[in-house]
Amino acid sequence: MEANKLLLMAENICANFSAYPEEQRTQQTITHIEQFWTPAMRKDLKSDFSTNEQAYSPALKLVVKKI
Repeated sequence: MEANKLLLMAENICANFSAYPEEQRTQQTITHIEQFWTPAMRKDLKSDFSTNEQAYSPALKLVVKKI
């Protein structure tokens, strides 16, 4: 899957939990990604993050660093 599409999907998931406190939002986003994304999708997101970190929101940066 294209990196920009994965980034958009991850940002949307994170935004869905924006009403939660930071720690809970981070954990809920991680849980969702781990449950519903394939290992290849997670790997591609982390790979994109390593070269394109500036495109990620602060909230999503926390998530990607923990998956």
